Formats: sequence, structure tokens, C-alpha cells
Amino acid sequence: MGLNETVEAGVPVSDPKGFRRCLGEFCTGVTVITTQQGGEPFGMTSNSFASVSLDPALVLWSIRRESTSFSAFEGCSHFAVNVLADGQVDLSNRFARSGPGKFEGVDWSGGQGGAPLLGGAAASFECRAFKAYEGGDHLILLGEVLGYRRHNRQPLLFSKGRYAVAVDHPDARVFPVADM
Repeated sequence: MGLNETVEAGVPVSDPKGFRRCLGEFCTGVTVITTQQGGEPFGMTSNSFASVSLDPALVLWSIRRESTSFSAFEGCSHFAVNVLADGQVDLSNRFARSGPGKFEGVDWSGGQGGAPLLGGAAASFECRAFKAYEGGDHLILLGEVLGYRRHNRQPLLFSKGRYAVAVDHPDARVFPVADM
């Protein structure tokens, strides 16, 4: 099969699995979004995270309405986006499942509004809930970034339905990083 040949094509409503496979061609980072409600921590794995604006500093993510954590996030005042590092596949899998006990034995500390910040993450963003938008079977949550942290770790990626890591492309030229 040649590089220009279409592997599959369709309409999402008639072939949702094909649509999902096509979405899998877009590589994303892996995050665990966290919040706290009534003194209880909540968290879930998400790859729908994106930056929105630098001024004001806004990010977004989306949550499926059928999620068991939906009510905790729908009504939260604050949430944290924990960008997982390449060695945190087990943590991603832990927070991808439903049910209690996700935080048992996990290294975390309380961030703004009590939202858990996970130890070992590549980066984290502490957010105040800003706005929510209807998004079909999901709710799109915008957060105003109140603080961020970046660590010297490589991010965990997700592509084609599996975990991945970033490597330099052979055609990429490496430029020294300057302080801004």
C-alpha cells in the first residue's frame, strides 16, 4: 500500500470505531486532571488537554458526561492538570479506571483550591474553573492558570491507541535553548 493511499474513510455516525482510529493519528500528551470536593481528591486520565490563550492564561480539557467523576469536576472551583512523565504509565492506567482508591499510595500534595499535584509529573498547571461549554457527550472545561511548574522530565505521549515517548526526528536540527 502506498503512502498516498487511503487506509479508511467514513462518516463518524456510521463508523465510530474508524473515526476513533483516525483521531488516534494525532499524538497527544497524557495528563491526569485532579480536583477536590468535600475534602476528597478526584482524578482522571485525560488526553484532551490543550492551551487556549496566553493572555489571559487559559487551558481546556473535556470530560465525558458518563464519567463517574463528572459531578466532582462539573462543580469544582479549581482543578490541576498534571502532565505525566514518560515513566508514569502505571499512574496513567490507575487514573484511567473508574472507582475509589486512585490516590492510595500516590505521592501528591494539595495545590490551589486543594487540587492534587502529582509527584513525578513532567509539568503541572493549577487552575481556577473559568467557564464550561457544551460539547456533545462531553463538557469542555476552561481553566484560568494561576500557577505552573515544569520539571526536567520527558513527557508521556499517546498515539494510535498506545503509549509513546518523544524522540528527535532525524531531520530535526537542534538549537540551543536560550533563557527568555
